[in-house]
Amino acid sequence: MVDRTVGAGRGAASVPEEPAIVIAEDDDVTAMLTTEVLRRAEFTVVRARNGESALEEVERHHPRVMVLDINMPRRDGLEVLRIVRRNLEGARTRVLVLSSHAQADVAERARKDGADDYLVKPFAPTELVARVRRLDDATEER
Repeated sequence: MVDRTVGAGRGAASVPEEPAIVIAEDDDVTAMLTTEVLRRAEFTVVRARNGESALEEVERHHPRVMVLDINMPRRDGLEVLRIVRRNLEGARTRVLVLSSHAQADVAERARKDGADDYLVKPFAPTELVARVRRLDDATEER
């Protein structure tokens, strides 16, 4: 199941653009907070509740940025990350892993698998927005 939350989009007029960000998060509270924070920062967002739907949304929308939880049903985040990186279209998507795993080895594994950034939960909303903006700007430069 996918929740579509469409904001104004950065630089968009009154017509919503395709999602710039896919949020793959199975926890409703974290997903709601993340979505709201990014929507207020004028990003267009679509949410996926599990790894399978995350892959479907990346294929459907070719987002500039993906915010990816590690612990999800129907494919964990690291598996999703590896699949996204193997796909030529997905290779252009910047990936921020947002996880409750604070261990350095987990962050290192995520980076080795292709994560562009790693942020530990709980997170400061301003930090999330800053990191997503940085990744989004880097994607536009590609």
